[in-house]
Amino acid sequence: MSQTEALELLAKFARGDVKETVVVGTTMGAETVEKELDHKTQLNAIKEVLRFSKFSNDITEQQVRKAKADADMAEAKVKLLDGNNGEIQPEG
Repeated sequence: MSQTEALELLAKFARGDVKETVVVGTTMGAETVEKELDHKTQLNAIKEVLRFSKFSNDITEQQVRKAKADADMAEAKVKLLDGNNGEIQPEG
């Protein structure tokens, strides 16, 4: 199961789109009945979706910070190698 599939399934649990099949004893024996998920299960699914979302956002923020730092380092190296602090000297 991929992360996307897992997250989609958790979202279905959280919305209550998934039904649970339970066996119920009756005077005639036993029968299966579909029922909605209990609120505790839905709440746990919501917590997991939110936890994953925060984790994903934290990773994205760190990737952006790293990319900016890499760009700043590259710019600083160019200035050092240029020797003119990035200023363009006229030819001639």
